[in-house]
Amino acid sequence: MSDGAPRVVTVHFTNLAALAAYTLLLILRAPRIWPGRFWAEEGSVFFSAACSSGLLKSLLLPHLGYYMAVTSFATTLAARSVPLEHAPLVTTIIAAVIQLLPAALLVTGKIDALPDPPSRVIALALLLVSLPTEEIWLTSTNSAHFMAVSAGIILISKPWASRTRFFHIGLLVLAGLSGISANLLAPFFWLRAYQERSRERLEQAVALSVCAMIQVVVVVIAPMYGFASVGLEGPRSPRLDLQVLAHAMLAKDILLPFTGRAWTEHVMAPLTKLLAAHQPMVFVSVIVMVWAGLLALAVVKGRQWQPRLLFGLSIYMVFVSFTASIEASRPQWHLSHTTALGAGRYYYFPNFFLGLTLLMTAWTGSALHKRLRQTALVLVAWMLIVGSNEFFRSDARGAFFTGPDWRQQVAAWRREETRELKIWPVPWKLTTCRSAGASASD
Repeated sequence: MSDGAPRVVTVHFTNLAALAAYTLLLILRAPRIWPGRFWAEEGSVFFSAACSSGLLKSLLLPHLGYYMAVTSFATTLAARSVPLEHAPLVTTIIAAVIQLLPAALLVTGKIDALPDPPSRVIALALLLVSLPTEEIWLTSTNSAHFMAVSAGIILISKPWASRTRFFHIGLLVLAGLSGISANLLAPFFWLRAYQERSRERLEQAVALSVCAMIQVVVVVIAPMYGFASVGLEGPRSPRLDLQVLAHAMLAKDILLPFTGRAWTEHVMAPLTKLLAAHQPMVFVSVIVMVWAGLLALAVVKGRQWQPRLLFGLSIYMVFVSFTASIEASRPQWHLSHTTALGAGRYYYFPNFFLGLTLLMTAWTGSALHKRLRQTALVLVAWMLIVGSNEFFRSDARGAFFTGPDWRQQVAAWRREETRELKIWPVPWKLTTCRSAGASASD
């Protein structure tokens, strides 16, 4: 046996062990979720529609302004395959599978800037504990954000040249049809297709672009003909407030990853009050620009294309997500972006990839000076320390990881003691559900 064979076995064993540890921690983080819970629109909109509609309609009807394939499939399966008591467990399991996809892609992908097992183990740790994750943890409604992360990992990986490349294409199609986030990456796939001149990358760009066009049709045309359910929050109207955006980036992309929730709230509370009183502090914008400028300079000098691409992608995603978010279109909600956890679903993607940018900049192959690489590695280590502390403490946060007992709710509903089933977070509720193969509504 050659010397290379034992090394390959060692690499595979390390990768599988890291993936197994990732899976175990994903499951154990919030044990109260596993008996089954519906999260917000997952129950009140999608599961309710799946219970009261025909099969095709429940699978294909867009909600919340766009099409979400993973959520529609998960809730339809939950409504039709198991007793009502176990329905939310079905959606939780599907959400867990989706959440494992980016981890599997990190382990199996060919990423030049992550050339060895130690770098991939650190990347997996960043994927697990990057902040904020509470709002998107094990819920099919927010699985689109993990699908978008999967698309980003495919973007920085070498395309598979064999028939297995269709696995990546299939994931991109699922990501593109499961929300808007992944479709925002389409221009970056075209950029890589132009640079690489590869058939595989062109196929990826085309697949994601077709999904983006489908989502455009759903967003623009479907409501005109009554083929869309807007949902509980009403239609969205994009709105950009640069001062609020600067405060949001300070809170979510700078303070939260490096100081944690408590310190972020301590710093941002007075700044948010001033912002609400139309007295924004100029130094907030200065800090954000200096931070972005220094990081941009580091990735440019590092001379690796993956960190450059990820940095640009992260800033772009923050800008677009903030502008198009439901909170930004509501004057009474848009300041939630400047808190530690409000509107957190929009910031996991950029924060993970900003951490990955630092890791790649610090690892072998970077042209940065050794001390600068060491500084980047220290920042990654500190992100992991802060993220791990928040990760293992977050189960105590009632709003995200505790809520009404679903089976008790169903038992009371069956006894006709209530016509509503409370779901997570309070005060969300479900008024249309299925029981023993039949539908019941209020």
